[in-house]
Parts: sequence; structure tokens; C-alpha cells
Amino acid sequence: MATLKLIRGRKRQRLSTVLWLTMSTLAGTVTFAQESEFAGLVRGKTQDRGSYVPPSLPRRETQSQADSGEQWQEPLIVAPRPRNVATAEVYEGDNEGDSASEYEQQVDEVSSESVAPASYQPRQPQRSAPSQAPRVIRRAGHVHQPMTVHEHSYEDQHLFSQGNFYGPACGMEGMSCDGGCDSMCGGCDSCGGYAHVGPLGLFCHTNQWFGAAEVMLMFRSGDRLPVLATGVGNAVLFGGQRYYDDMTAGGRFKIGTWLDPYHCNSLVFRGWGAGNESFNFSVNDTQSATIGRPFLNLSPTAPNPPNDRLLIASPTNNLTGTLAISGNSEVYGGDIAIHRQWQAGLGGVIEVLYGYQHMRLNEDLNISSTSFDADDAIVIDRTDFFRADNEFHGGEFGFATRYREGCWSFDGMIKVAAGSINRTATLDGVTVGLPPGDGLLVQQSNQGRFSNRTFGWIPELDATIGYRYTQNLDFTIGYHVIAMTDSLQVSGTLDPQLGVNSDFPNSLPARPAFLPTYDTFYVQSIHFGLQYVY
Repeated sequence: MATLKLIRGRKRQRLSTVLWLTMSTLAGTVTFAQESEFAGLVRGKTQDRGSYVPPSLPRRETQSQADSGEQWQEPLIVAPRPRNVATAEVYEGDNEGDSASEYEQQVDEVSSESVAPASYQPRQPQRSAPSQAPRVIRRAGHVHQPMTVHEHSYEDQHLFSQGNFYGPACGMEGMSCDGGCDSMCGGCDSCGGYAHVGPLGLFCHTNQWFGAAEVMLMFRSGDRLPVLATGVGNAVLFGGQRYYDDMTAGGRFKIGTWLDPYHCNSLVFRGWGAGNESFNFSVNDTQSATIGRPFLNLSPTAPNPPNDRLLIASPTNNLTGTLAISGNSEVYGGDIAIHRQWQAGLGGVIEVLYGYQHMRLNEDLNISSTSFDADDAIVIDRTDFFRADNEFHGGEFGFATRYREGCWSFDGMIKVAAGSINRTATLDGVTVGLPPGDGLLVQQSNQGRFSNRTFGWIPELDATIGYRYTQNLDFTIGYHVIAMTDSLQVSGTLDPQLGVNSDFPNSLPARPAFLPTYDTFYVQSIHFGLQYVY
């Protein structure tokens, strides 16, 4: 103001006006800048020296470049990967699996060594982080596709390690038959991979186990027995037809466990039994006045023709008595196999199976008779007993298939086992009376226990149709057949001609003789039951 007093007249007035306008404008500009949202962007008092140029990185020249005189090139500035903190999104790609702290550290390192052109945008209000689990954006080429990560909680000592997630195996987990019969796919997404195992070396999971229980109506191939009892006029009372072939009620069960989390490999154990098939025949002198047991008489004193019979009851010889014939048959088996997925698609799966097979067939025949003379002075009891046992042990190989269409399913299996059949025959005969001795068809020439081994086959076929009643339960019905080659049945233990030489060993031939015959035995069934599906 002292300076203005030295200036007189109109010149001082003009200068005062210009100075007042300048001070007023400057004060208003500063006030506006402090109150606006751009207050933090107002420059300081340093003078501009032209247009703004982003700073460049300092020159870092190696000793080898300095010695060779190689021209130093400006390094390429790479912008860091974006991270959307507001939506809690992370990116999978080159550094897939990096934690958030590692990622931020890498961003800080890149930001401290490289400076990118700055762009200024209005500040956005801070939003609270969502409570749901973050989304992982998986890199697929140059397109980021969102993939939801589900939240999982893990208990202490859980068999699954945190961070390993397995997707649905075959699309059956969420299936339910709600009237519309939801479709399901077959097969698994991918085979192999890392599997979590439990203390027994088996894969442990909620859907690890599966099984089935079925009732079987079983029919054996049976065995043809010779004529063993005749009546008046040599009428056949028993024999000359097939026995052990009536329907019996059996059962089958299956239990399996998956060996991997993708449901591609499984261990399956099956057991089945046909139940006992038995018959009982008896006749006495009140039902038939004449009862006899036919045989071929080969002794030196045999009549001509040699066809003869041992009389149990006869009015001519004043004999009365009874004859009883009974038999029993049992067959059962089981196997344990590894099932490995071979082909999958269009709702179906084909598996290759291999493992161990066991099967057992036992048959027996008992013939007993009791005779009395007219005065009941002589009582003669004769018994002939025959038994045939077959036991198979071997390896199996085959194929199994599963197909599902909505609530309907089809399961099939075809396989063959090859191995050793141990065949054992037991023959025993005894006569109690006067005189005591052997039986009729079992004497010292063929009495005893005989055993041998042979190579045999066991083919098997099974077809099952199921209807899903609940999410994990099927009603099933199907057909099953299994066979054993070169098996010894009870008819094969008898002398083929029922020959008897009562004078043996004083004279030949040695009859009855043990001349076994072998045949293929099979059992077929219609089965129905419940199956716990996986």
C-alpha cells in the first residue's frame, strides 16, 4: 500500500482495481479447489515446465553391455493383472494357486519397478465385501469365464485334504424319480487322478459302497438215474428219469466298493446259493406186493439171462419189506473281482472284470431196504450210499455293463472262469443180518473214496432290468445261468450196468466197478430283489 501512495492520479486508481480483481479471482479459485472432489489433484506451487511426460525407468546397464557397446533398450512396462477387491474375484492362469498376499506382493514389486501412464478417475464409494464365497475366473484363451467355487467345511482328521474338490462322477448324485424320471449320464468325467485312501488302502467317500440282495428261483440241469426199484411184473417204481431238477428257492447278494473318487474302478464280491434239492421215495409190501432191486448178475452161478433182481418183498418167497431211496443236491459259489471302466457314453458303461471264482456242487444218493421172512425170523438191512463232490477254484475274466434311461436301468454280465476242479466220490455199502456183508451196488470191488483233478471251465451270463423306486434303491428282475464243465454227478459214481459179481474176488470180473462218467452241470434262475445303486 505504501507503493500505491507514491503513484498519483488515475494510474494509481487503475492499478488498484487490477490488483483487487486479481486477488479476488485467486481467492475464489483456491476456495473452489479445496471444496471440490478434485481438491487432491490441485498442483503445488512448482512451475510447469511444459506438458507432463511420464517418467522413464532408470538405465540399468550390465558390465557386458558396457564393454560391448551394445545399445541399451527401454524395458517393456507390463501392467499388473487386475484384482477386483470389491467383488472378491481372483484369476486363475499363469500364477494359478497364488494366495492373495503373494499376488499383492507381486503387484507391489512390479509397481515399484515400472511406472505406467496414470489416468485419473473420480473416486468410487467403498463397498463392503460380499459374504458369499469368491468367484474364480478361469482363463480360457483370452476369455475369462466365471466358475463358482462352493464353500466346504472340513472336520478334524477328515480324509479329504482341503483344496481338492471332486465333481460329480456320473450325474447320479442329484437324480430323483419325481414322476418325470430324470435322465442320467453314464461313465465318469475323467479317470485317474489323485485318490484319497483310508486305513485299509481303499478309497473313502460317502458314496463308496453299493450292493444288492435278490431272491432266485433256481432250476438245475438235474441228473438221470438208472432204474433202481421195480414192482410186480418188473414195473418201474423208481428211476429211469431225471432227478435233482425241481425248482428251489435260492438267493444272491452283492457288495462292492469304489476304489477311486471318479467311480471308474471298483472291487465287487458276489455270493449265491441254489438251496438244497432233495427227493424221497419209499414203498412197502402193502403198496406193492413185489419189490425188487434190479442188477446185472455177473457171478459164475448167474442165471441166463443175467438180468436179475434182489427181492425185498415177494409173496412167492414169503418176504415182506420196505425200500427207501433218497437224494440231495446243493450248489453254491461266489467270486471277487476288480471292475475297471473300459468304455462310457450315452448313459452306459462297459467294464472289464477279472478276479477269482469259486463254485461247489455236492450230490448224494442213499438206497436202503429192510426184508422180513414169513415168521419174522430173519431180518436183513442193506444200504448203498453214493456221494459226488466237485470243487472249483480258478481265475475269471469277462465284461459287465450298466445302462440307465431315466428310472429304468439294465445291468448285464458275461464272463468265463478257468481253473481246477477237484472231484471226489465216496461209496459205501453194508448189510446187517445173516450173513453180514457188503451192500448190493457197493461192494469191496468199488467201495472207498476216489478223488482226481481236472481242468474245467465255468461260463456265466446274467441280465437284469431295474426300476428306480427311490434315489438309491432299484427293484430288479432278471435271468442268470452258470455252468460247470466235466463235473461228477451221483449217477457217474454208479456202475454203468449195475453189474454185480457176488463171487468176487474168487472170480472175475470185479463188479460192481468204479467207472466214473462226467458231464456238464448248469443251474439257471429267475431272480428279483432290491439293489442299492451308487
